[in-house]
Amino acid sequence: MSLDDYKKFHGLALAEILDSSVDIERFRSGNFQLERIAGSVNYLYMVNGDHCLYFKYSTKKDSPWRFTFTDEHLEGLKSVKKNSTSMNLVLICGFECIAVLSSTNLEKIIDLDTDSTQWISVKSFHNRSLRIAGSASKLDHTISKSKPFKGFLESI
Repeated sequence: MSLDDYKKFHGLALAEILDSSVDIERFRSGNFQLERIAGSVNYLYMVNGDHCLYFKYSTKKDSPWRFTFTDEHLEGLKSVKKNSTSMNLVLICGFECIAVLSSTNLEKIIDLDTDSTQWISVKSFHNRSLRIAGSASKLDHTISKSKPFKGFLESI
């Protein structure tokens, strides 16, 4: 029996979250809850009850990775942002890297209030950082490949 693709890619990201949380003092006490939201088409996870992680993955092996957001995805993102304390988009780029975008950075690069399909591109840059661009704009800074969940975990 083969595993569903989402289990392979989500498992990679979930292991990275757990590895990153070990480095943060408040998680060492075991005060860390993670759950997948039922009915979320296997993409939505909650940390400690009110911090959302919205997962998307690409099976492509090499940079650049492109992620498409249909009207249904955009509605899901807006709903999550409205109903949680924080929302982060987790872009799993094959088995190479993970980019974690806060809702603030996400809204800089795509338009959540449109009905038209949006996209995000992740490009590996000098093997240490990622350049992120979207259908509306691009980030004015790069994102580190190492410890992608560090900022998210420190913010909760």
